Amino acid sequence: MRVIFILFTLRLVFQIEAAFSADVIRANDSIASSRLKADQIFAKSGQVIFQERFNQRLQQWMLSIDDVKDVGTRNPRVVLVLHDGDAAPAVRMTLPGEPGLFRSELSLPAEKNYQERWYAERTLIPQATDDNGFILMQWHALIGEEKKQHQNETGIRNFPNLAIHVQGNEYSVSRAWGPLVNSYRDHQPMRQPWQAAEWTDWVIHAIWSEQDNGLVQIWQNRQLVYEAHGPNLYNDVERVTPYFKTSIYRPSRKPKNGDNRS
Repeated sequence: MRVIFILFTLRLVFQIEAAFSADVIRANDSIASSRLKADQIFAKSGQVIFQERFNQRLQQWMLSIDDVKDVGTRNPRVVLVLHDGDAAPAVRMTLPGEPGLFRSELSLPAEKNYQERWYAERTLIPQATDDNGFILMQWHALIGEEKKQHQNETGIRNFPNLAIHVQGNEYSVSRAWGPLVNSYRDHQPMRQPWQAAEWTDWVIHAIWSEQDNGLVQIWQNRQLVYEAHGPNLYNDVERVTPYFKTSIYRPSRKPKNGDNRS
């Protein structure tokens, strides 16, 4: 059976509560597309079906800022930069420390049906965060508008099916699967700590499945740091491969979660 791989050759810089430095090459020139569809940007005919080197505008992404999930316009929290020694392009995502601000993310659309996928990304986090931390990468189900409208009444919590967190000085992995109400959840620290101001190479392999053949493997700087077998999807939502989001998402800072401090 032929497996189509998805590879993100990303170079992302995450900086919290910091000013933009002089290496910004096109500040405010990052225009994310709105309402993207998977068949518009994924090249299913090749082994690598998507890659981004940040040498152009962000036309292949959706931009999520706080509660607005598809900004579709320029935003000062997203800038293209020349960061490392060889002046390769990167994107810098920032999250100011003002009350009520909790998200600066890039997002890709979901594919139909459940796929086996490989993801790769390169990240740099210049400074430590607090113990609540933030989500660096996450893969989300589509639960449908009707379920979203009745989340409070039904007790539904749309946790990401898979997420990589930064908390204090460590990375951790969380998963959610099964029924949306009273879903199964797991949270584990990784085997390697994060290093401030150093590039980290990630490879994530996922066989997305509601069944026992599901698999999640995560490599950090070429070392296997996490592996989980078994179901990794919700069983009562749209049948799609979870859509990928990356950058800074701080659930504890979301106003509805009660933490509105700077």
